[in-house]
Amino acid sequence: MASFLSTMTEVGTKRITKFLVSGQELLLSRAAAGSGVIGEDQNKITGLAHPIDVEVSLGEKNFIESDPSYMLISVSISNKNLKEKQYIREIILYALDEKGNEFPFA
Repeated sequence: MASFLSTMTEVGTKRITKFLVSGQELLLSRAAAGSGVIGEDQNKITGLAHPIDVEVSLGEKNFIESDPSYMLISVSISNKNLKEKQYIREIILYALDEKGNEFPFA
């Protein structure tokens, strides 16, 4: 099992702040995987550098209260339909804004 440290995107930070202030729940819509390398400004990404076609499922989100607090989200990637070797170097989580539009969250 791999573990990725994540950073929220700029738009993700703005949206979650807006959701917290209004008492709304952040809805994660999906996760995707890629084999590319994100540049230094990870919080400015708008998508994967090099998406790959693999089955990705998003698990439950768990808020961990600590100092600092964080959200733990499990993501499963299946190799079921792969025909050749793929390297997973990037994972992106998408969420829905208040109008139901998808945006890159983390």
